[in-house]
Amino acid sequence: MTNILLIEDNDVDRFIVEKVFKLADVEVNLTTRTNGRDGLDILVRQFLDTGHLPDMILIDRFMPEMDGIKFIEAFANLDMKGKEHVRVYMLTNSIDPAILNQHTRANFTAVIQKPFTREILSSITSGSHQILPHDDVARGVDGI
Repeated sequence: MTNILLIEDNDVDRFIVEKVFKLADVEVNLTTRTNGRDGLDILVRQFLDTGHLPDMILIDRFMPEMDGIKFIEAFANLDMKGKEHVRVYMLTNSIDPAILNQHTRANFTAVIQKPFTREILSSITSGSHQILPHDDVARGVDGI
């Protein structure tokens, strides 16, 4: 079973991600948090309790308390064995090139433009999802 940490402050976006997993009949252990600080806290707590990290983190770019970029920077600075194997996907509604340039400098697997869909789920679970060039993200290439 895949362990996923979803960090998303918007109730509707969080519901969509949860529903996509359910409708796709993908077995996951989904832990949700509504901001980066709470997400980081649960990540550290679970690691200290079990020695395990999630297989995947889906994190919103813009959130209160700690946004997605700050979360990723904090996660990169943690001393946790195996963190290099965690796939981190940044979720965003933005097509602003300045925002997307920030994403390319951060330590994560790919940018995913909302809404989250079954096609995106299929892509990230197969491991084929790559960071898209800014123009491709803006145009919605590959069903994103």
